[in-house]
Amino acid sequence: MLIIPLEKSIDWKRPPLVTLLLILTCTAILFGVQGYENKKYTDQFDFYFTSGLPHLELPPYAAMLDDEGKDIDPESLQKLLGTDYRQLNEPQQYSLQGLLLHMQNNTDFMARLNHGKIVTADNAEFGNWQVQRKSFEALTFQPVNKMYGFTPAEHKPLTFLTHMFLHGDIGHLLGNMLFLFLVGFAVEMALGSTVYLLCYVLTGLAAVGLFWAVNPSSELPLVGASGAIAGLMGLYAGIFGLRKIRFFYSLLFYFDYARAPALIMLPAWLANEFYQMMTMPDSNVAFIAHIGGLLSGGLLAALLPRFLGANIDTAYLDAAQRDEDKQQRYRQGMQFLGALNIPKAQKLFQELHVEYPNDRDILWQLYNTLKHDPSSADFYRILVEVLDLNDNDAQTMKQLNDAFGYYRKAQPGKIALESTRLHHLAIKFAKYGYPENAEHIVLSLLRSNPELADLDKALFAVALAWQQRTNRAKCAEAVTLLQKYFPKSHALYQTQLNQR
Repeated sequence: MLIIPLEKSIDWKRPPLVTLLLILTCTAILFGVQGYENKKYTDQFDFYFTSGLPHLELPPYAAMLDDEGKDIDPESLQKLLGTDYRQLNEPQQYSLQGLLLHMQNNTDFMARLNHGKIVTADNAEFGNWQVQRKSFEALTFQPVNKMYGFTPAEHKPLTFLTHMFLHGDIGHLLGNMLFLFLVGFAVEMALGSTVYLLCYVLTGLAAVGLFWAVNPSSELPLVGASGAIAGLMGLYAGIFGLRKIRFFYSLLFYFDYARAPALIMLPAWLANEFYQMMTMPDSNVAFIAHIGGLLSGGLLAALLPRFLGANIDTAYLDAAQRDEDKQQRYRQGMQFLGALNIPKAQKLFQELHVEYPNDRDILWQLYNTLKHDPSSADFYRILVEVLDLNDNDAQTMKQLNDAFGYYRKAQPGKIALESTRLHHLAIKFAKYGYPENAEHIVLSLLRSNPELADLDKALFAVALAWQQRTNRAKCAEAVTLLQKYFPKSHALYQTQLNQR
């Protein structure tokens, strides 16, 4: 079963820096360490499997595993050892390499081997084995995952933390980083980077702590960020709580999207981990660490509001619900408009505009409800907001032109707008191909405020707009006005018009 929350998208104006830093750190460690260790492993394997050591050491180890009921076939191993290592295909080489690494990590067997109890002194190859074994041990090294992974039997304090930044291979890394990205950024936005990082570490420690308690004598190192990431998943479910979120889920061959309370994901994730732990007992996945992370994340989510309530961005958490509520009220307002129930539509869009003053669609619909009474103060106030819009796309400019034209007809012979705003509108109207309103504004300003700064530029824009419309008469009228009111700059403007 797979459940992935898809409710939030990243706001790159406020990027999740800690999440991105964690991803970059884990990636850099894996690729940096992997490149270094792969070269050393290659040298080590090449020496071992071209020496006489495999024939002396691996058959007894395979026999021991066979006696213990492990899935090993000594006869198949003998066939592999009878073939030149360099001539084997990759799966066969990997099989031998895996057996060697498994043997190297078996403390009891290696102790018997090093004390001469596997290859004994009465063996004719004993002297040669000692020399080659010593040369091979000179090539051995302590892998980073062994040094800094968490080994319960040793439980070095530093490894409680460092294991979170190590991964076994690229597939392991990609799986973890995908969930860290999908879940982590939303939790970071809600809690803030500092609290988020602290929670990441605490849930990672809780995950490894439970793993240690259940497997106190294990000698296999635990690596990976999945315990801490499971903690973030528990946090996500807990802090979003009963808020409905959108998520993707799959069950066997069935998959779909759903919207449900986020909290439902916590028991679903826990049930999935318990199910996999019971049905895959030999898996290398640390399911118990995931369970520890999920439980600790859920616990932290319950405690955080009590201690850090003011620091939790509830507006971010409630954004989806608020957006859904806004859309529902918007649709209701449009239904009122369609039914010509103007008072109800006006009241609803006024309330929405107060809550969402930057929403252009709401502003336009409020304007549509108010233009039925163009003499009202509310209409004038909203008209000013509409005319101040800075979205200079073709659709918006047509709407602005229509709104100003409606205002002109509703208030004939009167333009009560401030001169600077009118000057700005005239240039915009002329630039986007609406010279009628632009000309009307400029003529009004020439009568009321001829000393207005840069008014000559607005008049030239009108002349240019009429020229582009191929209306020579109107263009000539504007040029005449330029000559009359701005004689010093008239010649320059005339030259520019002639060059176009």
